[in-house]
Amino acid sequence: MNDSRTLNGLDLQNFIDTIFLAVSLVDGLADLDGRSVAAHTFYNAYVKVIGPQRFTHGEIVALGNLFQVTLENDAALIKEIRAYYPRIGPPLSLADLGVTQAEQLNSLAEYMAKPDNVRMQSIFPDITATTICKTLTKLF
Repeated sequence: MNDSRTLNGLDLQNFIDTIFLAVSLVDGLADLDGRSVAAHTFYNAYVKVIGPQRFTHGEIVALGNLFQVTLENDAALIKEIRAYYPRIGPPLSLADLGVTQAEQLNSLAEYMAKPDNVRMQSIFPDITATTICKTLTKLF
């Protein structure tokens, strides 16, 4: 891909439209009950534990959406996402985001399960780091 700073005209418009399309898609993939709370909790944990590195908010939240539907055990939606993502290119695994060590996985789970994470706890009451870690393991 060309550097987005060099785009102009129709190429720039298509680039911006693609961003808005992807954002709308990512927000709509999670279940209506809680939308993308766990996906954004994953993003927050990733940025805190791993750091922003070279991945965009959308790429991290996209994997977070897969985390959320896996946590919800929504087999049909997991299958749909796993079939669709390769066509548009977001990460499909933790390794795609550079998460390869058990200590990273555990730190992500601990951060996501904090009792003071009101949004996460409101949708997934009493969620534990163990539950989150088991779910994250399915994303390797």
